[in-house]
Amino acid sequence: MRFDILIRGGAIFSLAGTVLLILLISILLVYPVDKNCSNDNRCEYHSTAPEPLSYFIKPIFIAMALFVIAAGIGLMRFAKWYKYKK
Repeated sequence: MRFDILIRGGAIFSLAGTVLLILLISILLVYPVDKNCSNDNRCEYHSTAPEPLSYFIKPIFIAMALFVIAAGIGLMRFAKWYKYKK
């Protein structure tokens, strides 16, 4: 097995996760989140982003982006460790 391919694959994974995170931050900067509070101190938050972009403003999207970054870094570190172990 060629470990250089695994290292490059990990780099691509972490780059993809970073792009997803930058996309989320860009959407949050362009379309801010509104806060609506009622009299009983319950607040609701919603994004002002249009419908196709509002999909990205969810906690699962942040978790997915961070997981992809962590998986890519883990793959790179494991491949480098195993490559130099031999």
